[in-house]
Amino acid sequence: SSSSEALYTCTARKMRVGKLTCTSCSPVRIHENMMTYDVQHPVQKKVHMVMYYRDMHDCRLQSSLFSFRISKNMENFTHDYDPSDPEHRLTILFDDHRDINKIKDIVLPAVAAAAAHQ
Repeated sequence: SSSSEALYTCTARKMRVGKLTCTSCSPVRIHENMMTYDVQHPVQKKVHMVMYYRDMHDCRLQSSLFSFRISKNMENFTHDYDPSDPEHRLTILFDDHRDINKIKDIVLPAVAAAAAHQ
């Protein structure tokens, strides 16, 4: 179906999930209602992340960094990410300013629209 097609695919150079930092590159796929990417977890190895826009809040863009919060526990990252700690964020570092522009053009409006429907 068209909803499973990525609108845009780019590469993340570095990611953070709360206290965990991952430096292996991963494709980031931007869809209409979610973003998907892989995180190399020290224990579980590769974790496929599916981040629905409706679950994202407090999104921030700073140069080539996109970060956001999820307000629930993440099953593979219970030791790394504490949703009650405001310092804990999910962060993606992109290589290219065009990627950040896609976040600005596609993801941020989708997050805002999803929040408005809750």
